[in-house]
Amino acid sequence: LGEDAIEVWQTLMLAQAQQCFFEKAAKDKLKPGVVARLAAQVATLYGTAADGLREAKLHTDKSWPQLLAWHVSTFQAWTQLHAAAEHVEAFEYGAQVARLSHAQGLMGDVVKTCKDGRTPEAQASYFNEASDVVRHAAADAVRHNNAVYHERVPPLASLDAIEGKCIVKAMPVAELAAAASSAAADADDALF
Repeated sequence: LGEDAIEVWQTLMLAQAQQCFFEKAAKDKLKPGVVARLAAQVATLYGTAADGLREAKLHTDKSWPQLLAWHVSTFQAWTQLHAAAEHVEAFEYGAQVARLSHAQGLMGDVVKTCKDGRTPEAQASYFNEASDVVRHAAADAVRHNNAVYHERVPPLASLDAIEGKCIVKAMPVAELAAAASSAAADADDALF
């Protein structure tokens, strides 16, 4: 494997690790702003991996670039969904609708393109479930805004961008080996 390939796979693994932290934070119902920032970073990392895959011209399965693009869009949608929850807490219902409408558009595109019959069932199911969550949240927000709040829906570009928060990092192999041998020595000491 060349240096470019290793960098792509490293970035992909970082994206997956960041995704684990996002999923845990969402499950634990951390503040929406925190969850949105974690999701934004997942999207960024998947995007970086997709760009690296394209630029390095690696010989991979032909589905990888599209799969990574779907993950980017899905995590951009998750970012908007959780950022929209912050707007609800601030009684900004028009901004909530703007973010959720954008998220719904992103997921609609993903679901439409992954119905090609070549997408693995588990992946298609994941994208469909994410789309359902976003679609229901958007429909509820629009219904409430139209029936109760009547706030103007601003363009998404007028809202603050969500900056990603990276909480994962690559560990150089030498440090990883040192940490593993230290852990093994600690385990041996505990036995005797």
